[in-house]
Amino acid sequence: MRTLFSVITILLFSYLVPAQSQLAKRAFDEATQSAATGNFDQALRQYRSAVVAADESSPDFDIKLRYNLGVCYYRTGKLKEAAKEFTTAIEFARGRHRRAYYALGMTEAALENWQSAKKAFLSAVALEPKDGEAWFDLAFVYLAEHDYDSAAAAFRRSIENRTVDSALAHNNLGVIMAMKFDLAAAEESFNTAIALSNGRLIAAKQISIFAGS
Repeated sequence: MRTLFSVITILLFSYLVPAQSQLAKRAFDEATQSAATGNFDQALRQYRSAVVAADESSPDFDIKLRYNLGVCYYRTGKLKEAAKEFTTAIEFARGRHRRAYYALGMTEAALENWQSAKKAFLSAVALEPKDGEAWFDLAFVYLAEHDYDSAAAAFRRSIENRTVDSALAHNNLGVIMAMKFDLAAAEESFNTAIALSNGRLIAAKQISIFAGS
């Protein structure tokens, strides 16, 4: 399972905010700058200050604030807190926040809450069926549940939608095919994995089904 990289959503105000929200905006901007430099502990403190000051903020501000809080909690190892913030961002967005669903899936997977992770990833691909990364990480959830047919299908969808880890997707698909004694399909997947990785996966046939975890 991959780790969630920090993709901070920078909020640029294009409209006037109430005077009472200026403190929240300032704290948010400072927190985003801290997060961009990798200082997630400081960003957390600043984002929490923005939450306290955000009494009259806009829904869009609240969504970005909660999402960014979730990323910072995740990057500081506070996974349960991260899951809570991503869930709040989704609620504020009325279920229309693909990135938060994906982040929630990664967080729940890190906590080994497989059912919750699967639900989040499925929500992400329901909003964007061409999200190759969500399909890739959903496949690992299915592997954890020993649902190999669903894992194979998810790996295929990740490949179709050009996941950045297509070599590993082909490799793991090959392992699943080998487990099902479809050796011709397994050989084809392994050879593709080797080619896509420029030989890095030359020992693909010996790589665990959890390669990339």
